[in-house]
Amino acid sequence: MKKMRQYLTFCLFGLGMLFSTGLAGQDAHFTLYNQTPLVFNPAQTGGFYGSYRIAGIYRDQYRSVFSNAYKSLSFSADVPIIRGFREQDWVGVGVMFFMDRSGTVAQTWQTIKLSGAYHLGLGRNNQSTLSIGFQTGGTSKRYRNLTADAFNDPREYAAFLQENPDGPESSYTDYAGGLKFTSRYNETDNFHIGVAVNRIGRTDFSVIQGQQDSSVIGPVQRASSYRLDPKAVFQAGISFLASDRLRVSPSLQAQVIFGPPEIEIEAQVEGQYLLNAEKKTSLIVGAGARYGGPLDAMSLMAGLQKDALKVVLAYDINVSGLTKASGGFGGLEISAIYIGKVYKRPNPDPVIFCPRL
Repeated sequence: MKKMRQYLTFCLFGLGMLFSTGLAGQDAHFTLYNQTPLVFNPAQTGGFYGSYRIAGIYRDQYRSVFSNAYKSLSFSADVPIIRGFREQDWVGVGVMFFMDRSGTVAQTWQTIKLSGAYHLGLGRNNQSTLSIGFQTGGTSKRYRNLTADAFNDPREYAAFLQENPDGPESSYTDYAGGLKFTSRYNETDNFHIGVAVNRIGRTDFSVIQGQQDSSVIGPVQRASSYRLDPKAVFQAGISFLASDRLRVSPSLQAQVIFGPPEIEIEAQVEGQYLLNAEKKTSLIVGAGARYGGPLDAMSLMAGLQKDALKVVLAYDINVSGLTKASGGFGGLEISAIYIGKVYKRPNPDPVIFCPRL
Protein backbone atom coordinates (compact mmCIF):
# COMPACT_ATOMS: atom_id res chain seq x y z
CA MET A 1 0.00 0.00 0.00
CA LYS A 2 2.90 2.33 0.77
CA LYS A 3 4.39 1.69 -2.67
CA MET A 4 1.06 2.45 -4.30
CA ARG A 5 0.84 5.81 -2.46
CA GLN A 6 4.35 6.66 -3.68
CA TYR A 7 3.34 5.78 -7.21
CA LEU A 8 0.16 7.85 -7.11
CA THR A 9 1.99 10.84 -5.59
CA PHE A 10 4.60 10.72 -8.34
CA CYS A 11 1.99 10.48 -11.10
CA LEU A 12 -0.11 13.34 -9.68
CA PHE A 13 3.00 15.52 -9.46
CA GLY A 14 3.82 14.70 -13.07
CA LEU A 15 0.29 15.40 -14.30
CA GLY A 16 0.29 18.68 -12.42
CA MET A 17 3.43 19.77 -14.24
CA LEU A 18 2.10 18.43 -17.50
CA PHE A 19 -1.07 20.49 -17.56
CA SER A 20 -0.06 23.62 -15.65
CA THR A 21 3.09 24.69 -17.52
CA GLY A 22 2.79 27.08 -20.44
CA LEU A 23 5.12 26.02 -23.22
CA ALA A 24 6.47 28.13 -26.03
CA GLY A 25 7.97 25.52 -28.31
CA GLN A 26 9.71 22.21 -28.73
CA ASP A 27 13.17 20.75 -29.09
CA ALA A 28 14.35 17.46 -30.57
CA HIS A 29 13.16 14.51 -28.52
CA PHE A 30 12.82 10.75 -28.21
CA THR A 31 9.71 9.25 -26.66
CA LEU A 32 11.86 6.42 -25.25
CA TYR A 33 14.20 8.83 -23.47
CA ASN A 34 15.12 6.21 -20.87
CA GLN A 35 16.55 4.07 -23.69
CA THR A 36 19.06 6.73 -24.78
CA PRO A 37 21.46 7.03 -21.80
CA LEU A 38 24.13 9.27 -23.40
CA VAL A 39 21.88 11.57 -25.46
CA PHE A 40 20.37 13.58 -22.61
CA ASN A 41 22.80 13.39 -19.68
CA PRO A 42 26.55 12.58 -19.79
CA ALA A 43 26.45 11.73 -16.07
CA GLN A 44 24.88 8.41 -17.10
CA THR A 45 28.10 7.32 -18.83
CA GLY A 46 29.19 4.03 -17.31
CA GLY A 47 26.36 4.14 -14.78
CA PHE A 48 25.20 0.52 -14.95
CA TYR A 49 26.02 -2.93 -13.59
CA GLY A 50 28.05 -4.71 -16.23
CA SER A 51 31.19 -4.58 -18.38
CA TYR A 52 29.85 -2.61 -21.36
CA ARG A 53 26.59 -1.17 -22.71
CA ILE A 54 25.47 -0.70 -26.31
CA ALA A 55 22.31 1.30 -27.09
CA GLY A 56 20.52 2.24 -30.29
CA ILE A 57 17.28 4.02 -31.15
CA TYR A 58 15.48 5.03 -34.37
CA ARG A 59 12.50 7.39 -34.77
CA ASP A 60 10.30 7.98 -37.81
CA GLN A 61 7.84 10.90 -37.43
CA TYR A 62 5.03 12.51 -39.48
CA ARG A 63 5.44 10.13 -42.43
CA SER A 64 1.75 10.57 -43.28
CA VAL A 65 2.07 14.39 -43.36
CA PHE A 66 5.36 15.11 -45.17
CA SER A 67 6.88 13.49 -48.24
CA ASN A 68 10.22 13.43 -46.41
CA ALA A 69 9.54 12.06 -42.94
CA TYR A 70 11.39 13.32 -39.89
CA LYS A 71 13.99 10.71 -38.99
CA SER A 72 16.21 10.53 -35.94
CA LEU A 73 18.64 7.88 -34.82
CA SER A 74 21.29 7.48 -32.16
CA PHE A 75 23.91 4.91 -31.21
CA SER A 76 26.06 4.86 -28.09
CA ALA A 77 28.56 2.65 -26.31
CA ASP A 78 29.98 3.12 -22.83
CA VAL A 79 32.02 1.20 -20.28
CA PRO A 80 33.05 1.57 -16.63
CA ILE A 81 36.83 1.44 -17.01
CA ILE A 82 38.67 1.99 -13.71
CA ARG A 83 38.11 2.57 -10.02
CA GLY A 84 38.13 6.12 -8.72
CA PHE A 85 40.05 7.68 -5.88
CA ARG A 86 38.09 5.54 -3.43
CA GLU A 87 37.30 1.84 -3.64
CA GLN A 88 33.56 2.48 -4.01
CA ASP A 89 34.01 5.04 -6.85
CA TRP A 90 34.47 4.35 -10.55
CA VAL A 91 34.98 6.14 -13.87
CA GLY A 92 32.96 5.58 -17.05
CA VAL A 93 33.71 6.61 -20.64
CA GLY A 94 31.66 6.38 -23.81
CA VAL A 95 30.89 7.66 -27.29
CA MET A 96 27.56 8.81 -28.76
CA PHE A 97 26.37 9.42 -32.33
CA PHE A 98 23.15 11.28 -33.13
CA MET A 99 21.53 12.19 -36.47
CA ASP A 100 18.31 14.02 -37.22
CA ARG A 101 16.94 14.65 -40.73
CA SER A 102 13.78 16.61 -41.44
CA GLY A 103 11.81 18.59 -44.00
CA THR A 104 11.79 18.83 -47.78
CA VAL A 105 15.26 20.43 -47.80
CA ALA A 106 16.57 17.40 -45.84
CA GLN A 107 17.95 19.49 -43.01
CA THR A 108 20.42 17.15 -41.32
CA TRP A 109 22.05 17.43 -37.91
CA GLN A 110 24.92 15.07 -37.07
CA THR A 111 26.67 14.85 -33.72
CA ILE A 112 29.55 12.74 -32.43
CA LYS A 113 30.47 13.20 -28.78
CA LEU A 114 32.82 11.65 -26.25
CA SER A 115 31.52 11.25 -22.69
CA GLY A 116 33.11 10.75 -19.31
CA ALA A 117 31.63 10.46 -15.84
CA TYR A 118 32.87 10.03 -12.28
CA HIS A 119 30.58 8.02 -10.01
CA LEU A 120 30.83 8.47 -6.24
CA GLY A 121 29.46 5.70 -4.05
CA LEU A 122 27.62 7.18 -1.05
CA GLY A 123 26.02 5.82 2.07
CA ARG A 124 27.01 3.19 4.57
CA ASN A 125 26.36 0.32 2.14
CA ASN A 126 26.92 2.32 -1.06
CA GLN A 127 23.17 2.40 -1.63
CA SER A 128 23.43 5.82 -3.33
CA THR A 129 25.52 7.17 -6.20
CA LEU A 130 26.29 10.74 -7.23
CA SER A 131 27.47 10.94 -10.84
CA ILE A 132 29.23 13.90 -12.47
CA GLY A 133 29.57 13.83 -16.27
CA PHE A 134 31.07 15.84 -19.11
CA GLN A 135 30.60 15.52 -22.85
CA THR A 136 32.14 17.20 -25.87
CA GLY A 137 32.19 16.72 -29.61
CA GLY A 138 31.34 18.17 -32.98
CA THR A 139 27.90 18.98 -34.37
CA SER A 140 27.25 19.77 -38.03
CA LYS A 141 24.22 20.96 -39.96
CA ARG A 142 23.57 20.57 -43.69
CA TYR A 143 20.77 21.17 -46.19
CA ARG A 144 20.80 18.52 -48.90
CA ASN A 145 17.79 19.68 -50.94
CA LEU A 146 18.19 23.44 -50.87
CA THR A 147 16.30 25.05 -53.79
CA ALA A 148 16.45 28.36 -55.63
CA ASP A 149 13.38 29.58 -53.70
CA ALA A 150 15.66 30.43 -50.78
CA PHE A 151 17.62 32.98 -52.86
CA ASN A 152 16.74 36.46 -54.10
CA ASP A 153 18.15 35.79 -57.56
CA PRO A 154 18.57 32.49 -59.47
CA ARG A 155 22.09 33.59 -60.40
CA GLU A 156 22.99 33.71 -56.71
CA TYR A 157 21.72 30.14 -56.36
CA ALA A 158 23.81 28.94 -59.32
CA ALA A 159 26.92 30.68 -58.02
CA PHE A 160 26.41 29.24 -54.58
CA LEU A 161 26.04 25.67 -55.89
CA GLN A 162 29.19 26.08 -57.93
CA GLU A 163 31.15 27.04 -54.81
CA ASN A 164 29.34 24.56 -52.53
CA PRO A 165 28.49 21.40 -54.51
CA ASP A 166 27.67 19.48 -51.33
CA GLY A 167 25.18 22.10 -50.14
CA PRO A 168 25.43 24.55 -47.24
CA GLU A 169 27.06 23.10 -44.16
CA SER A 170 28.45 24.36 -40.91
CA SER A 171 29.72 22.83 -37.69
CA TYR A 172 30.58 23.80 -34.15
CA THR A 173 32.02 22.22 -31.01
CA ASP A 174 29.49 21.46 -28.30
CA TYR A 175 30.02 21.04 -24.55
CA ALA A 176 27.65 19.46 -22.04
CA GLY A 177 27.78 18.73 -18.32
CA GLY A 178 25.47 16.78 -16.06
CA LEU A 179 24.68 15.52 -12.57
CA LYS A 180 22.67 12.48 -11.52
CA PHE A 181 21.75 11.11 -8.09
CA THR A 182 20.56 7.51 -7.77
CA SER A 183 19.55 5.77 -4.56
CA ARG A 184 18.07 2.47 -3.40
CA TYR A 185 15.65 3.04 -0.53
CA ASN A 186 15.19 -0.72 0.06
CA GLU A 187 16.41 -3.99 -1.46
CA THR A 188 14.19 -3.81 -4.55
CA ASP A 189 13.21 -0.17 -5.14
CA ASN A 190 15.15 2.90 -6.24
CA PHE A 191 14.78 6.44 -7.55
CA HIS A 192 16.87 8.87 -9.59
CA ILE A 193 17.00 12.57 -10.36
CA GLY A 194 19.34 14.38 -12.72
CA VAL A 195 20.04 17.53 -14.70
CA ALA A 196 22.25 18.27 -17.70
CA VAL A 197 23.12 21.45 -19.61
CA ASN A 198 23.97 21.33 -23.32
CA ARG A 199 25.46 24.02 -25.58
CA ILE A 200 27.41 25.56 -22.73
CA GLY A 201 28.63 29.05 -23.63
CA ARG A 202 25.94 29.80 -26.28
CA THR A 203 27.88 28.58 -29.30
CA ASP A 204 28.05 30.82 -32.37
CA PHE A 205 26.55 29.04 -35.36
CA SER A 206 26.34 29.90 -39.06
CA VAL A 207 24.59 27.64 -41.57
CA ILE A 208 26.82 28.67 -44.47
CA GLN A 209 30.54 28.96 -43.94
CA GLY A 210 32.44 31.95 -45.30
CA GLN A 211 29.35 34.04 -46.09
CA GLN A 212 29.03 37.21 -44.05
CA ASP A 213 27.11 39.48 -46.44
CA SER A 214 23.38 38.86 -46.07
CA SER A 215 22.70 40.40 -49.51
CA VAL A 216 24.54 37.57 -51.23
CA ILE A 217 22.09 34.77 -50.62
CA GLY A 218 18.95 36.48 -49.41
CA PRO A 219 16.72 35.17 -46.64
CA VAL A 220 18.77 32.07 -45.91
CA GLN A 221 21.78 34.07 -44.71
CA ARG A 222 19.67 36.57 -42.80
CA ALA A 223 18.29 33.69 -40.75
CA SER A 224 21.43 31.60 -40.67
CA SER A 225 23.90 33.39 -38.42
CA TYR A 226 22.88 33.24 -34.77
CA ARG A 227 23.88 31.99 -31.33
CA LEU A 228 22.52 28.73 -30.01
CA ASP A 229 20.97 29.13 -26.58
CA PRO A 230 21.87 26.60 -23.86
CA LYS A 231 19.47 23.74 -23.21
CA ALA A 232 18.82 22.05 -19.87
CA VAL A 233 17.36 18.57 -19.44
CA PHE A 234 15.76 17.50 -16.16
CA GLN A 235 14.97 13.84 -15.44
CA ALA A 236 13.41 12.03 -12.49
CA GLY A 237 11.94 8.60 -11.90
CA ILE A 238 11.28 5.80 -9.43
CA SER A 239 11.15 2.04 -9.88
CA PHE A 240 9.48 -0.37 -7.46
CA LEU A 241 8.09 -3.88 -7.26
CA ALA A 242 4.30 -3.74 -7.18
CA SER A 243 4.15 -7.55 -6.84
CA ASP A 244 6.45 -10.54 -7.09
CA ARG A 245 6.28 -10.36 -10.90
CA LEU A 246 5.44 -6.73 -11.71
CA ARG A 247 7.88 -3.80 -11.60
CA VAL A 248 6.47 -0.30 -12.18
CA SER A 249 8.70 2.61 -13.28
CA PRO A 250 7.11 6.08 -13.72
CA SER A 251 9.39 8.89 -14.94
CA LEU A 252 9.50 12.50 -16.09
CA GLN A 253 11.71 14.47 -18.46
CA ALA A 254 11.67 18.22 -19.14
CA GLN A 255 13.77 20.02 -21.75
CA VAL A 256 14.21 23.77 -21.37
CA ILE A 257 15.84 26.07 -23.94
CA PHE A 258 17.00 29.37 -22.48
CA GLY A 259 16.78 32.74 -24.22
CA PRO A 260 13.22 32.94 -25.52
CA PRO A 261 12.05 30.11 -23.21
CA GLU A 262 10.89 26.86 -24.77
CA ILE A 263 9.84 23.91 -22.63
CA GLU A 264 8.85 20.35 -23.46
CA ILE A 265 7.70 17.89 -20.80
CA GLU A 266 7.27 14.15 -21.15
CA ALA A 267 5.78 11.77 -18.60
CA GLN A 268 5.47 8.01 -18.87
CA VAL A 269 4.88 4.85 -16.88
CA GLU A 270 6.60 1.58 -17.78
CA GLY A 271 5.62 -1.80 -16.40
CA GLN A 272 7.77 -4.96 -16.55
CA TYR A 273 5.97 -8.26 -15.98
CA LEU A 274 8.22 -11.25 -15.27
CA LEU A 275 7.29 -14.09 -17.61
CA ASN A 276 10.06 -16.55 -16.79
CA ALA A 277 12.36 -16.07 -13.82
CA GLU A 278 14.76 -18.84 -14.87
CA LYS A 279 15.28 -17.34 -18.36
CA LYS A 280 15.09 -13.75 -17.04
CA THR A 281 12.38 -12.82 -19.53
CA SER A 282 9.97 -9.92 -18.94
CA LEU A 283 7.14 -8.35 -20.94
CA ILE A 284 7.25 -4.54 -21.13
CA VAL A 285 4.19 -2.29 -21.54
CA GLY A 286 3.77 1.42 -20.94
CA ALA A 287 2.08 4.69 -21.78
CA GLY A 288 2.99 8.37 -21.72
CA ALA A 289 2.25 11.91 -22.84
CA ARG A 290 4.24 14.80 -24.29
CA TYR A 291 3.38 18.45 -23.75
CA GLY A 292 5.03 21.24 -25.72
CA GLY A 293 2.57 24.15 -25.48
CA PRO A 294 -0.64 22.32 -26.21
CA LEU A 295 -0.74 18.59 -25.54
CA ASP A 296 1.30 17.21 -28.45
CA ALA A 297 1.08 13.42 -28.31
CA MET A 298 0.09 10.38 -26.32
CA SER A 299 2.33 7.32 -26.56
CA LEU A 300 2.01 3.56 -26.16
CA MET A 301 4.99 1.28 -25.53
CA ALA A 302 5.59 -2.44 -25.72
CA GLY A 303 8.71 -4.56 -25.61
CA LEU A 304 10.60 -7.52 -24.24
CA GLN A 305 13.57 -7.94 -21.94
CA LYS A 306 15.58 -11.14 -22.30
CA ASP A 307 18.37 -11.23 -19.74
CA ALA A 308 20.84 -8.49 -20.81
CA LEU A 309 18.89 -7.35 -23.93
CA LYS A 310 15.97 -4.92 -23.76
CA VAL A 311 13.97 -4.03 -26.90
CA VAL A 312 11.10 -1.52 -26.80
CA LEU A 313 8.74 -0.18 -29.49
CA ALA A 314 6.85 3.11 -29.03
CA TYR A 315 3.93 4.51 -31.03
CA ASP A 316 2.97 8.20 -30.78
CA ILE A 317 -0.67 9.20 -31.24
CA ASN A 318 -0.70 12.78 -32.49
CA VAL A 319 -3.23 15.04 -30.73
CA SER A 320 -1.87 18.43 -31.86
CA GLY A 321 -3.03 20.72 -34.68
CA LEU A 322 -1.64 18.23 -37.22
CA THR A 323 -4.14 15.55 -36.20
CA LYS A 324 -6.33 15.95 -39.31
CA ALA A 325 -3.37 15.75 -41.67
CA SER A 326 -1.57 12.96 -39.81
CA GLY A 327 -4.64 10.87 -39.05
CA GLY A 328 -3.35 10.65 -35.49
CA PHE A 329 -0.07 9.02 -36.51
CA GLY A 330 2.70 10.98 -34.86
CA GLY A 331 5.76 8.76 -34.85
CA LEU A 332 7.22 5.31 -34.41
CA GLU A 333 10.32 4.44 -32.39
CA ILE A 334 12.29 1.27 -31.83
CA SER A 335 15.15 0.97 -29.36
CA ALA A 336 17.49 -1.66 -28.00
CA ILE A 337 19.96 -1.76 -25.11
CA TYR A 338 22.39 -4.57 -24.39
CA ILE A 339 24.49 -4.72 -21.21
CA GLY A 340 27.29 -7.22 -21.53
CA LYS A 341 29.33 -8.82 -18.79
CA VAL A 342 32.85 -10.07 -19.34
CA TYR A 343 34.02 -12.63 -16.83
CA LYS A 344 37.69 -13.42 -16.35
CA ARG A 345 38.53 -17.07 -16.69
CA PRO A 346 40.15 -18.52 -13.55
CA ASN A 347 43.84 -19.33 -13.92
CA PRO A 348 44.74 -21.43 -10.88
CA ASP A 349 48.27 -22.50 -10.12
CA PRO A 350 48.94 -26.10 -11.23
CA VAL A 351 48.73 -28.68 -8.46
CA ILE A 352 51.32 -31.46 -8.45
CA PHE A 353 50.14 -34.65 -6.80
CA CYS A 354 52.75 -36.85 -5.20
CA PRO A 355 52.08 -40.55 -5.93
CA ARG A 356 53.56 -41.52 -2.55
CA LEU A 357 50.88 -39.66 -0.61
